[in-house]
Amino acid sequence: MSVPRHPSRADRLLAAAALSVALLGCSSTESVGPTTPATETTAGTTTTPAATAPATSTTTTVAATTTAPPITTPATAPPAQVVVPAGTPDWAAVAAGIGPLALPSDCPLPLGQPGLMPNSDRSYRGGVHQGIDFVCMEYGHVATLPLPGRVLLAVTDYVEPSKEDRDAILEEAQQLGATPPYTLEFLFGRFVVIDHGVVEGVGHVVSVYAHLAEVDPAVRPGVALAAGAVVGHIGNSGTETAAIGGTRPQSIHLHWELHINDVPFSTGLDERATAAVVAQLFGA
Repeated sequence: MSVPRHPSRADRLLAAAALSVALLGCSSTESVGPTTPATETTAGTTTTPAATAPATSTTTTVAATTTAPPITTPATAPPAQVVVPAGTPDWAAVAAGIGPLALPSDCPLPLGQPGLMPNSDRSYRGGVHQGIDFVCMEYGHVATLPLPGRVLLAVTDYVEPSKEDRDAILEEAQQLGATPPYTLEFLFGRFVVIDHGVVEGVGHVVSVYAHLAEVDPAVRPGVALAAGAVVGHIGNSGTETAAIGGTRPQSIHLHWELHINDVPFSTGLDERATAAVVAQLFGA
């Protein structure tokens, strides 16, 4: 029969040390334990759709607020302003000073047709229209003088260019962004320029008659002509239709210009104001 052995001092010390370790282990687990639910809650927030929805919504809202462009309203933009060049005459005063004039043709005055009036676009040659087109639609009409004057130029021997050569000249003008004076004369075909002298209160007055089929034989440089004198027969010389040998009726027209102190009549006016001064000029 074995006799029980009483624990020695060493045994008691070892037992005490083991108990301390056990107690410390329990204490460590309890201190970490409270963070475990937080960790689990955080993990739940990451993996649960209900928890992640607010985060996604917040991100989307911030992105929209940061990248959205400012809203503009084109309708509130101010309208384009017509700039009148310095030194341009008062066109209403000019019309009153020399008008009302007789029409330079029995073909209709194109009021209400902006494309046939001064200041209309001619971007195909880099410029704007400087005169009035009286469209006749047929041959047999004549151009006449609304004012007495003296012939400066009378181009009677114009030769039509080929369409290719004409297009090359127009392309050059388009690249320049303006139509050079000699290019305009090239486009006039057979034409006449009349000097009407200096009109008191108006200035130096000159008129141009272009696209004639024939210049009247009496019209020669230096000759003085009375108001109502025939300048020539209206045609389509200098036009694209003539260059290709076409028969488009609309090409048969008188291109008429009026210059005051070397400035084309109504320069700088918008469409409505141009029509108003042209109507005033002819008492229409």
